[in-house]
Amino acid sequence: MSPMTTGAFLAEKVRNMQVWAAELLPPKDVILRQKLLDKSVSELEAVALATALLGKKSVIEKRDWVGVRAMLDEAGSAPDVVFWCQLMEGLAHNPMAQDKFWRYLDLFVTAVDGK
Repeated sequence: MSPMTTGAFLAEKVRNMQVWAAELLPPKDVILRQKLLDKSVSELEAVALATALLGKKSVIEKRDWVGVRAMLDEAGSAPDVVFWCQLMEGLAHNPMAQDKFWRYLDLFVTAVDGK
């Protein structure tokens, strides 16, 4: 078996995060949950996401919610921004989920940083 590429690894982890985030959504958000579960992420998309996050590494290291919100605002009306906003709202009152969110972002940055 050949080793997994960074892109394949990141695509798998982004998918895991999507499933986890879908489980956090309130029951009333059935359509959003389904869209999240139906969305596939290519290796290229996953690497692009991780690379963008690498540029905001200090925000992630500080676990800066205001900085994450600013990242979303900078992204404008990109389709995935809605997902991130919904995810952040779902985490607002769930400290255990917040920790996992930050660990995912740390993982994405570490995978593309190579350190």
